[in-house]
Amino acid sequence: MFDWLIPILIAAVLLLWLLDFLGLLEFVSAVLELIGAVISGVVKLASDVIRRLTGPPKLQP
Repeated sequence: MFDWLIPILIAAVLLLWLLDFLGLLEFVSAVLELIGAVISGVVKLASDVIRRLTGPPKLQP
């Protein structure tokens, strides 16, 4: 059923081993962490904007 998963896992392990061997693992990890933080910030900002646009209007005292 998951026959396609084994080659992907083997490729991922080999890629991690190669990056570690070349000394690039920390750099790639930092770049991926930065990309994840940017995506998280954009999603949070978009959800806040949608909440403000679709929420009930605030009453003025």
